[in-house]
Amino acid sequence: MERPTLKQIQEAGQQDYALREGLAETAKEKKRQAAAKIEEASQEIMGEIKELQLERGRVLTLPGEKGPFLKFVKEEFRRNRETFLSTPLREHLKGCQEVGETPFDPQRIHHNFPAGGSHLVWFVMTEEDIEKAVAGLDDGITEAERGKKIKEIDTKIAQLSKRLEDLA
Repeated sequence: MERPTLKQIQEAGQQDYALREGLAETAKEKKRQAAAKIEEASQEIMGEIKELQLERGRVLTLPGEKGPFLKFVKEEFRRNRETFLSTPLREHLKGCQEVGETPFDPQRIHHNFPAGGSHLVWFVMTEEDIEKAVAGLDDGITEAERGKKIKEIDTKIAQLSKRLEDLA
């Protein structure tokens, strides 16, 4: 068998080098493709999570049942009405007591009870008005249904988050 010439050795070395470079480029390309696939999958999962978070927000803001809502509205109405009326009424009667004015004198009452605007609501609105208004609303979601939907959404978000972690 003949010994290879220097030229043959050099050519073999160049071929080996070219092969290694080609393999390295192929490996780099495969890594880029794998990274791109991971990035694409990550973006898709993050998009799904974002949609679920928006859905969760919508579920949280759905109107509730009319019964509990009516109770809440009435309590707020009573509390705010009491707060609004008690202070001006007390001041008005205090002035009448100290100065000897006639209670509810049309010439003097405007000093303690502002005329017009939102203040009138406390004098004209009744709980019956509130009941009629709430009766005209759509009946909303029960708290049990809301809780169930939120739990389902949270479970899906947790599953997607796990998939996202597993990609890394």
